[in-house]
Amino acid sequence: MTSAPAMLALMTDAFGGRGGIAQYNRDFLSAIADPGSEGVAVSPITVLPRHAPDQVAPPFGIQQIPPRPGRVAYALKALAVAATQRVDFVFCGHLYMAPLAAAIAKLKGAKLIIQTHGIEAWPRPSRLQRRALEAADLVLCVSRYTRAAVLGWAAIAPERVLVLPNTVDEEFAPGDGATLRAKWGLEGKRVLLTVGRMDARERYKGHDLVIQALPKLIAAGHDVIYVVLGDGNDVGRLKSLALGLGVRDRVRFMGEVGLETLVGAYRIADLFVMPS
Repeated sequence: MTSAPAMLALMTDAFGGRGGIAQYNRDFLSAIADPGSEGVAVSPITVLPRHAPDQVAPPFGIQQIPPRPGRVAYALKALAVAATQRVDFVFCGHLYMAPLAAAIAKLKGAKLIIQTHGIEAWPRPSRLQRRALEAADLVLCVSRYTRAAVLGWAAIAPERVLVLPNTVDEEFAPGDGATLRAKWGLEGKRVLLTVGRMDARERYKGHDLVIQALPKLIAAGHDVIYVVLGDGNDVGRLKSLALGLGVRDRVRFMGEVGLETLVGAYRIADLFVMPS
């Protein structure tokens, strides 16, 4: 059996976290830890998240340390972990953590991988973040757009910046959504769907733009319902917006839902919309 390299993963959210980035991190780390084929050792991975509100057991080969939400406490814990164990790779799950990840990689003589997602990497970042990313052995981007943005401000060889898209779990396959349509009273309706956390700091996702478009769609004769899945501190504002535009009965805020309902929601949607 071949020896597998050890990885330290610095992340905002992973196992027990919520949202798209947390899911991306779980999928990515689980794929690395999967032995895949006989004779290949499971890569030992230590994960240090900033947040983990839910209790979820990581898969075999992954150890997750309890979260450290404060920046100073998080940095001290990351340094302490790195000082006491072997680290061959440092995986940085968010650009704003890149300076810390780069420092640890240099300290341990480890390879550095930095993940970029979207809005955090589109504008030119701070000098420390830029230098950390330019020192990375590999930069992963979820889209070609994000990759182009990174190459626009970073002095880094293009071959070290790769696109690794968000993945889709095998449960998300086409199927019959009639039961959920009936349960939610959506028979005969055109269903628009948005799935995502509604946070006042993340209004760029565009929930309000869809709500503002509804009066024109309805006036044009479209019998449309906008289904919104997710929660957050911006829900009240969006409900008030829908009420003020006279389309509150056309917007269904369904909150957080389980996997089965989430799959069903995608199946009943005529169009997924997120004008980010």
